[in-house]
Amino acid sequence: MQYRPKITVASTISVQNTIKLGGGIAVEQLYKALAKYCDLEFIYVAEAKRKGGRNEIVPGLIEIVVPKTRKHAEQEKQLKDKLGAATAYDLSLLTMSELTPDISVQLKKSIPRCDYIVTHRFYLHNEVMKLGMGKRIIHQSQNVEYIYKKSLLPDTPEANDMLNQVFEQEALCCAECDLTFPCTLEDLQLYHDLYNTPLNKLSVLPCGVNCKENRFVSIEKRKKIKQQLGLENEKIGIFIGGGHLPNIRACEEILEIAPQCPDGKFFLIGPVCEKFSKKRLPKNLGLLGTVSEETRKLVFSVADFALNPMRTGSGFNIKMSDYMAMGVPVISTSFGARGIPDDKTYILSESIESTVDIINKFDLTDYDDMTRRAREMTQDLFDWDKLARDFLKKIV
Repeated sequence: MQYRPKITVASTISVQNTIKLGGGIAVEQLYKALAKYCDLEFIYVAEAKRKGGRNEIVPGLIEIVVPKTRKHAEQEKQLKDKLGAATAYDLSLLTMSELTPDISVQLKKSIPRCDYIVTHRFYLHNEVMKLGMGKRIIHQSQNVEYIYKKSLLPDTPEANDMLNQVFEQEALCCAECDLTFPCTLEDLQLYHDLYNTPLNKLSVLPCGVNCKENRFVSIEKRKKIKQQLGLENEKIGIFIGGGHLPNIRACEEILEIAPQCPDGKFFLIGPVCEKFSKKRLPKNLGLLGTVSEETRKLVFSVADFALNPMRTGSGFNIKMSDYMAMGVPVISTSFGARGIPDDKTYILSESIESTVDIINKFDLTDYDDMTRRAREMTQDLFDWDKLARDFLKKIV
């Protein structure tokens, strides 16, 4: 029997996510794929209200949930209010992880049994370093956190002090870990430029998509489904995202686009809708909210195009590979398409004016070759099973 490496993972994001979006789904899909080839103990530091325990997610993947203590939660709220931030659930771990002693307890149990350690993002790196000396330690990143937090936090003395801590701790993590895995070439270059991380300690691990679960819908089939549902005369545009500030800003742009495209019907999907539920919306824009996977796939099957007007943030825009896997033509900024190596797999638009022009002239039949090329690229480069095998080869 082939030996299965044992890996301990320390993370602030769970591998069980009811909302299948963004960083959460990326963590879930990667580690489920890895569990085919290695044995993982995934230590997840959760909100205080979560129930702790040890659960088998799939064979080979055990999640150990460590809820924060009440004292930790109280001081975290104080930190959030002090910073004027939407949340401080990860930032609090930089200065007060000792308020939840079970973090250290669970790492002490797991690390002696493992061959390798992964610190998913860097917020638990200090806890790992107390115990993991002598083990190969991997830093898996979803964003350059300093850049990402800078885009979210207000410009105040308190927030800037916290940003300095983020910068120092992220730099330390990159220096002390054996390898750092950013999710785009752009982030790789940022790690090198910001923290002087040697290029031989950096390797890209993109955020992917499960191509088996997200089946390709050709333009021809898309038209048939629309006809079956009585939507053949509708020009449907979609955006899916969580409630993070970069997504909110993108949706604000879509609210400007929609009235200028009267023949289009626009739908926002996901937790981002909560930010617009009390706003006056264009007549041709609707909020679907958080939907089931079945509903998401149906919406993706009838959409004429997806909008991705992202201009801030960091990391890989996971929604891009989701759209492309299912054959939805994507209209995106270059920033929103970071991590996508082939610019012939999406429609580039850098302004509201050009996006309005593209939509008003949009004909679904023009994009058959592009969507097939995008699906092929997604299968070749972004399928989670392939990414997991490549990741494992690089760390063992």
